[in-house]
Amino acid sequence: MKLLDSLLNTFNIGSKTNGFVKMDLQKRDEKVSLSDMSPTAIFNRFDLSADNGQHCGEYRIVYHKNNGSRFFLIFEAEYPNPDSSKGKQGCFAVADFWRKIGHMSKADALVQLERFFYKGLTHKGVKLPAVINFTHYTHGTGQVRSNSFIQSPWQLREFKTDINTKGEVVFVADTVKSNPLTKLFVNKGDLPINWNIGPYSSTGFFANKEGLDSPTTILVKEGKPESKSGSYSYSIKRSTESDSLKTLRLDFNRDFGTYVDNLLAPERRASNPSASDIINGFSLDNDDRYNEFQSDANESDNTANGRNKNLSAIISKKLTALNLSNYSVQMIRNRAEAMSCGGCHHNSNNAEIAPNVNWPKSGDFVHVDEQGTLSPALINQFLPAREALLKDFLRKTTEEIVE
Repeated sequence: MKLLDSLLNTFNIGSKTNGFVKMDLQKRDEKVSLSDMSPTAIFNRFDLSADNGQHCGEYRIVYHKNNGSRFFLIFEAEYPNPDSSKGKQGCFAVADFWRKIGHMSKADALVQLERFFYKGLTHKGVKLPAVINFTHYTHGTGQVRSNSFIQSPWQLREFKTDINTKGEVVFVADTVKSNPLTKLFVNKGDLPINWNIGPYSSTGFFANKEGLDSPTTILVKEGKPESKSGSYSYSIKRSTESDSLKTLRLDFNRDFGTYVDNLLAPERRASNPSASDIINGFSLDNDDRYNEFQSDANESDNTANGRNKNLSAIISKKLTALNLSNYSVQMIRNRAEAMSCGGCHHNSNNAEIAPNVNWPKSGDFVHVDEQGTLSPALINQFLPAREALLKDFLRKTTEEIVE
């Protein structure tokens, strides 16, 4: 219980610093989440294994609440290579274990999966350690993520296992990977993407919800409604961005060309990639210094709506170099958002990412719900691609072993 408390206590933190940039966090009361939770699904993410064999992917358990309030915890263990001297080939026993699971009865598979996750086992003469282990969720390895609906908006956060100053095992809040600050996608001095602009603000002013780095611009509601429609007059008060945020945006603009290469990986590999190759073939993989500590599935936080002119120019130049005249800058912006948690879970549903290719739909903010129902994106795109990758690895590795 203490360990879970340490995770939930991070929701009371109002800000954290990534590098030199202070980032505000929305305080949320998640203590109601202490009720019993049950496993919802297990996921084999061998597709995330390192090309150099440093690790053999991630193996995940999704837990959900049982009392009706929507709250998920996803334990995403990065699994060590049990035979690292062989490089990626050392992951063969892990991959073959999952292949065998697919040929077992449900009862037998349950027994083997319980051993694999909680106790460890031996397969093909190779000792496979238990998935659930402190070191598989700590800094430099895997993570635990929360997927919360208890307060609006839907929000995903990330945590690492750690040891506090008292020598106790705790969870600490960490950056959410592939989730750059929304503020980096706008031009200097622009209104932030996630301004909650509308005539009925209950707070009396409109401000950047995310905070990011104070001070920022605010719109202040003044006086009484000017008409029965409820409209107000507003004054704009601007204050300069901090030097640390200015520097971060400049660095992000400089590095963005590499990220666009990642986003255009399918087209860089083949002249006419299939829809499946596109959907499953690109990443953002941005430097962690640009990531924030929370990701909202909220249209106002959709980075695809950003208008950073420098980023648009970089995308346009890359498209021209690849002779992709039928691609738009917006398609690549949509790809970047799809790689974020909020994008993949909601914001990017059906967004166009290539001519006649749209990002697949989630299952209403989740990819697996409390009943174990899978999203269309998983069923039609992600799972088939992961299965093909696993089979291809097993085939190639078997051929190498025989040779």
